[in-house]
Amino acid sequence: MTEMTSDSLPFIPVALVPLTGGRAVAADPQGMLYILDPEGKVERQFGRSAGSEVTKLTGLAVDPRGYIFVGTDERIEVWHGTGEFASYFSVGGGVTSLAVNEEGKLLVSDRNGKIKIFSAARPGNSLLMSKYPE
Repeated sequence: MTEMTSDSLPFIPVALVPLTGGRAVAADPQGMLYILDPEGKVERQFGRSAGSEVTKLTGLAVDPRGYIFVGTDERIEVWHGTGEFASYFSVGGGVTSLAVNEEGKLLVSDRNGKIKIFSAARPGNSLLMSKYPE
């Protein structure tokens, strides 16, 4: 077993998700994202889309295509692994956690105890995720 060890991150990670090639994406409490190399060093830092307020991070997930989903109290921001902001969408009932299943579907739990499942875009909907949960 190999172990990623980092002694000097410039933040306290509140979420950490593996990426391909032994890399990982980590998030700090303010929603900034950090791509970590296999040795735990920061490759790049990005986050908080233009105009977004600093809100509590509620989830972090990565799909098989490399999109990074950042959950906040009321919305999900979508980022490319390159650090480019892609989109965001609101989720009724708020966002309490995120996960991506083996099929690449985004699972979102809300404050009402419901789980919403979003799949890849359907014709006529967003290029990133379907506008309507399944």
